[in-house]
Amino acid sequence: AFAHAALTRYAGKGIVWEMWNEPNGDNFWPPKHNATAYSRLAVAVGAMFKSAFPDEILVGPTTSGFDWDFITTTFQAGVLRYFDGVSVHPYRVAPPETAARDFAALRSLVQQYAPAGRGDLPLLSGEWGYTTCELPCHEFGPFTTETQQAEYLARQWLVEAAIGVPVSIWYDWHDDGSDPREREQNFGTVTNLYHNASAPYTPKPSYVAAVTARRLATGVSQHPQALAASLLSSDADGATASTPCGLPGGNTSDPLCYAL
Repeated sequence: AFAHAALTRYAGKGIVWEMWNEPNGDNFWPPKHNATAYSRLAVAVGAMFKSAFPDEILVGPTTSGFDWDFITTTFQAGVLRYFDGVSVHPYRVAPPETAARDFAALRSLVQQYAPAGRGDLPLLSGEWGYTTCELPCHEFGPFTTETQQAEYLARQWLVEAAIGVPVSIWYDWHDDGSDPREREQNFGTVTNLYHNASAPYTPKPSYVAAVTARRLATGVSQHPQALAASLLSSDADGATASTPCGLPGGNTSDPLCYAL
């Protein structure tokens, strides 16, 4: 009923609807996450989408990380009949390049379980970032420095573009608080404290990286996937142009990986 009411009000506004947020975590699916229960809900909502709102876009299962058991359970339950894209939140403590193999594995699962003709559903990076909290972080670590966060933002966007992930949403644009030791308060590209209307927030290095990446990608004639691969590629110390540093076999130590 809630999903139908939301669609009735907001259909036709170009929204991409994500089916829940990180249902593989107890905090978002209390008291205990349950892939089977999520799948039942997703199938019911998906059937309603296709029946009553066939032009709207529904994606999922929006797991935190590549939770293979949870994802496989949802695929086996038939959610790929209704999803228009497969969205995950690829959080990790490892560098962004490590997500390339995970997305390749996800593509294989989609091809295994999707109905005929739907194995090429787009794979989406619906939320992902790195915190700059200081040790000891409240909750858990590890953490990245502000410089590392900036490097990771640029590399995250480039790697996902290079492997054909069409949507990559960075979390977060703005620090959620001012406690340097609180993990959840330090994912932003700008600090939390508001200054004034003309210069509202203090940019972190990741903000500069985001602006630079967008500037480099604006107005280019290359396809985004080819552009990203070329920016990640280098033959500076032996790597060939066909092995981008963000992909398996590439040169992960090359300076171009950090150029932004």
